Amino acid sequence: MLFTPGHTKESISLVYIDLKRTTDADGSWAIFTGDTLFVGDIGRLDLSGAGTTEEMYKSLKAKLLSFDDYVEIYPGHYVGSVCGSGMSLKTVSTIGFERRFNPAIQALSSLQDFEKFLKENPAPYFPEDKEMKRLNSGREA
Repeated sequence: MLFTPGHTKESISLVYIDLKRTTDADGSWAIFTGDTLFVGDIGRLDLSGAGTTEEMYKSLKAKLLSFDDYVEIYPGHYVGSVCGSGMSLKTVSTIGFERRFNPAIQALSSLQDFEKFLKENPAPYFPEDKEMKRLNSGREA
């Protein structure tokens, strides 16, 4: 299990290791990335309970991108979810594919570049936005 805050402060990713073939992390085959890394996008950071930009940056760059390119990713959402705006129609990917084609991943050269990317590419508004944020914050109507 990897602690990968960003989309939420409690976000985790689960690493699958084939113990029939290896007993160490070099045998990682897949990562269930939850709401941190999607195919073609990352989890949005503007909902109530979200982590910080710096937490997301570290989760992506220092943790998820430390895996080999062949490691598969299985995200918690697919295209159509409001949790990300640039998700692909693909439902699974690899670290290498995301490194090459995911615009948010390409913006990880520095925290400042990542913050600039997020500012220039805000998550889109959706009709239930205000109500969802109110419910997630625990405020009464």
